[in-house]
Amino acid sequence: MENREKVQKWIDTAYIVCLAVFLAYRTFFNTMIRHDFGIKRCKPAELCWLVFMVLLIMIRALYLRCYSKVELLIAVSFCICILLSWRHARVYWFLMVPLLIVGAKGIPFDRIVKTFLIVVGAVIGISLILSLAGVITNLRYVRYIDSAVSSERIEAARYAFGTTYPTTFSEFVFFLSAAWLYLRRKVLRFYDVVLLAAVTVFLFLGPNAMTDSVCVALLALIAGVMIFLRHKSEQASETARKICTPLIGTTGLCAVVMTVLMLLYDKMVESWRVLDSIFHNRLFLGNVGVRDYGIHLFGKKVKYHTTGADVSLVGRPDYFNLDSSYHLILINFGIIILLFIVGFFTVSAWRAWQKCDLALLLIIVVISLECVMENRMIQPQYDIFLLMFFADMRSARGEKYLMLGRVPGCAERIQQVEQSPEGITCQ
Repeated sequence: MENREKVQKWIDTAYIVCLAVFLAYRTFFNTMIRHDFGIKRCKPAELCWLVFMVLLIMIRALYLRCYSKVELLIAVSFCICILLSWRHARVYWFLMVPLLIVGAKGIPFDRIVKTFLIVVGAVIGISLILSLAGVITNLRYVRYIDSAVSSERIEAARYAFGTTYPTTFSEFVFFLSAAWLYLRRKVLRFYDVVLLAAVTVFLFLGPNAMTDSVCVALLALIAGVMIFLRHKSEQASETARKICTPLIGTTGLCAVVMTVLMLLYDKMVESWRVLDSIFHNRLFLGNVGVRDYGIHLFGKKVKYHTTGADVSLVGRPDYFNLDSSYHLILINFGIIILLFIVGFFTVSAWRAWQKCDLALLLIIVVISLECVMENRMIQPQYDIFLLMFFADMRSARGEKYLMLGRVPGCAERIQQVEQSPEGITCQ
């Protein structure tokens, strides 16, 4: 027993180190530091990382026996599907994702989120400072807005703050804000609301990213609601929980709506063009993706044409990118992977609701809405909540639980926590 506990401790630490390396590596490649200094990928290091992560998971499964039969079935099925999808999509980082998700078994999710905040926050913070200091390029893009009082178009500057695109920066900030709210959800104060509101204003004025500005504003609203409920009776909290029940299916609803709109879109019909303008060409681009690449069980290699951190390519005539997460996963990675991801997030929302963890439920809802417009849902260096499915969760009441099972963690090292009585009120 003592040896197993020591091994478990070392495996947990090794996973956090691997996670930190992945987050730093992948975040770094979305900054201008790499572009300005011509730094390239290190393929041998990536291969070593993959082998080491596989070894960690094998030790968990075969020696520590952390996974239940159901968890093992889900993990193996998910990894096989990811492998099949990778063979079709040929996206190099895609193989890293299931290893991080499955390898998080037994790791407190709070610890994972703290690692994300420290590592990604540091890389983005350094990039921001270096860009403002002129050490690296602070890319300046221009968005043209129709004036409400004249026929002229107004130029709105958009800054990337050391990243490769303004929206890239805003997406990092959005997920960092969501991680901050998650860690603070039990001890939220008024200054947390003020901080998130300030971030909202900054994203609107700096990167000029409307979607992420709105989503961070929603996080600020959630923080305010959580503070309000904390000072109310248990009956008020239970009422709020019941009101949130329909939100459990938000991820699935977003996926279905965006897929249907994409498939039905007709650029020859004025009403569709008006609707697509609201989604900033997401429907058109998704429809083009279906036309050129089709929809397959395990996806297909997609060739993108974007700015690539080159301001001169803004408005390029051959621009193509699957900007919606649901479109990108469906076309690039396939139907099966989309079903897995939507299923994972839906089950997680249900478990959060069941455990009265309303802050987490609402964070999942906001992420699902953000991913309608942005394509980072399946990239852990942005969406750290992608790693919660096998991790050890802890509700606002302090109760341990899992998203995909009933056992809080490894049977050899974690004391079992009795399930709360049915119908217990939120605190």
